[in-house]
Amino acid sequence: WSSDVCSSDLLVPFSPRLTGGVATGHIRERSEIELHVFARDAEDVIERAKRLGWTFEVERTATRSSGRGTDVTRVHVVDVFPVVITVLPPEAEGAHPRSAGDEGPMLRLRDGALRALLARDHTALFQKYERYGEVPPLEDILVDDPDEDRDDAASEAP
Repeated sequence: WSSDVCSSDLLVPFSPRLTGGVATGHIRERSEIELHVFARDAEDVIERAKRLGWTFEVERTATRSSGRGTDVTRVHVVDVFPVVITVLPPEAEGAHPRSAGDEGPMLRLRDGALRALLARDHTALFQKYERYGEVPPLEDILVDDPDEDRDDAASEAP
């Protein structure tokens, strides 16, 4: 959520969902921010990215799912962190896909769930974001969250 690209307000027409390692909290240094969006035509998402002035590349691949061939469009956005927007058909919005990594159910966070998670786990930073509408500098995000220190101290109390 550290960039304009991840502001779901910009992608609202496509019902964005945060997925992958960022959604589950299992990220590595090179992890991408993964978003699923839903549109009848991938060109609608691509046109929106153009209008917003994003720098991106489009990848189209054929995949097999449940024995059927499917074309998937991914929009790779260059930003503070790499963002991959996977365009899926609207009927896939209610599906319960499996994670490629562990074959378990894939976590796909809606905007409200993501906001609740951020408010719970990063209270001070998220309150600043909500109040001022700006994302703090990366250095502020990487420092220890004072709320986490308070939670740690509370759990260590006798």
